[in-house]
Amino acid sequence: MNNFWRYLALAFVLFVAALAFIAVRNWDTVSLAWDNATALQEGRQEAANIQTPDALAEYLGNHPEKVSLAVLSASGEVKDTVHATVDRPLHRLPMIALLTDASRMMDEGALDSTEQIPISEIGRFALPGLTASGHERMVDSLSVSGAIHDGAIALGDLFEAIHIFENQAAADWLMMRMGRDAMTSLPDRLSLSGSMAPQPYSATYLTWMQAVRDSSAGKRPPVDSFLGMEARAYRDRVYSIADRLSSDGAYRTEKKEELTTRGTDLSVRQQRDYAMATLPRGTALDYARLMANIRSTPGDGWPRLRSVLERPVGSTDRLTTAAGADTLRPDTMDVAFDAASVRVVADVAGAHPGMLTLAGYARTNADDRARVVVLTLHDLPIAVFYQLAQTGIDKGLFLELLLDEQATQRFMRTVDHGNDESAPTR
Repeated sequence: MNNFWRYLALAFVLFVAALAFIAVRNWDTVSLAWDNATALQEGRQEAANIQTPDALAEYLGNHPEKVSLAVLSASGEVKDTVHATVDRPLHRLPMIALLTDASRMMDEGALDSTEQIPISEIGRFALPGLTASGHERMVDSLSVSGAIHDGAIALGDLFEAIHIFENQAAADWLMMRMGRDAMTSLPDRLSLSGSMAPQPYSATYLTWMQAVRDSSAGKRPPVDSFLGMEARAYRDRVYSIADRLSSDGAYRTEKKEELTTRGTDLSVRQQRDYAMATLPRGTALDYARLMANIRSTPGDGWPRLRSVLERPVGSTDRLTTAAGADTLRPDTMDVAFDAASVRVVADVAGAHPGMLTLAGYARTNADDRARVVVLTLHDLPIAVFYQLAQTGIDKGLFLELLLDEQATQRFMRTVDHGNDESAPTR
């Protein structure tokens, strides 16, 4: 019996030693998994308390620095704001600015909507684990529908697919096709005076990966690689990488193979922190005014864009995200919703760790009641972010703000921000 316990103890020691050996050999993977696990504890109690749109409003009332809101009338009159002129890092809205300008260029003939674009060209920017998922969904779906045939897609169909599938790889292709100069001047053309131009997603994410790898090699802490860098210098780096992805096959293959075999090495907190430091910045008011223009302006590409964004709403319809998946029926979130009076809703939704974006407008039978809303949440604790991303409670709040004036006024009273437009941001 003594030998049994001796052998059992020896086996246990060997087992622990084997685990330690594996952990040391795969330390980056183990530490990444541990960091992600601990990140889910960040804001856990607050997340558990957020079960309704009203509870989310209460949370934002306690953390008003995390929210930006702009509510406009159908005519573009500013109705209600919370930090609406504070520039924040934005994840999804710059894509709408890109599509707005591309729509105008197609109507003017500067871009040919019938031009056949090889899928292989777009795929150059489809990076595994980063920008590939939306591209793969597009290819799978449109190959079945016939919009993709003989390995190509019409530019007009690609324009729609960028929004429908949130295809960041295709957005990158379009940015590079339109050119950096056009991107740089885009905010001026669209009157986005407080906002920055879109920048290629794939190349942005690769700068994050390089920062992590530099840190692992004993260089500067990763976020420090970006803080203090001039915006133009950072954009130079991003466009240099995007150029290589487009033109250098060996570089592109190397990066895709690296991502396939090793992954991104980005923890969920790093993704949040890098996004806060490097994504194009903009204001809720700028994008609310852009959405108001999309809603109401005739000619020059606006109707084309409206046809992509808008969807009719009926008594049994669900409001949908841009990806076309069912999200929320307003009654499931206790949203005051008169289906007979609301004819059309256009909505744009985006999520990135720590950040949520919701923008849209409604068309109603009484247009004096119709509104435009942009709601963005920033620097959220990871547990709070996942609670909202998984439940759609943020969408419930957005629908209240879009469709219910009384709910908007309750929100404004809850988020007692003192009209402080210089709230601290990261």
